Amino acid sequence: MKKIILLASMFIFLAAGLLVGQTREEWNSLTNFDVTLEELSEMVDRPGALEAVADKILILRGVVETRQVSVNDGENYQAELVIISGRWIGLEEVRMYSVMAILSGQEFVNYVPAGRTRNPHPDEVPLNSDVLLAGKLLGVADYDGRAVPVLDCYGIRVIN
Repeated sequence: MKKIILLASMFIFLAAGLLVGQTREEWNSLTNFDVTLEELSEMVDRPGALEAVADKILILRGVVETRQVSVNDGENYQAELVIISGRWIGLEEVRMYSVMAILSGQEFVNYVPAGRTRNPHPDEVPLNSDVLLAGKLLGVADYDGRAVPVLDCYGIRVIN
């Protein structure tokens, strides 16, 4: 019994040491909180601009415009969400910005169901919901006739 307690306490101390081992510089080398969805969307039109964020995990906020499951064969799962944001230009024009988020892996099955459900799962990401997502840039794709950034989604959360 003493061995178990000793081993458990050693494990806890080692695990805690690994968690606090992340320095601010290391964290900043992995993530980028400075780029907004709007800025990322505008970078598509500037040659070379996306390279500055290509190796970072981006944290973006927006509203789910569309969602679609493209692969769900029991073993593989992939869904696409289009996340949008807008900005008023004067009193009569709204400029819209979009990114596409790719959710790959069985851990996302409950986030975007393959069809309509009567009892939505608590993790489901509904249309028109305000979300916060973390992801890495995969490239650019055509959406409604315009180029939009595509992110490999690492995580997403409804925030409204």
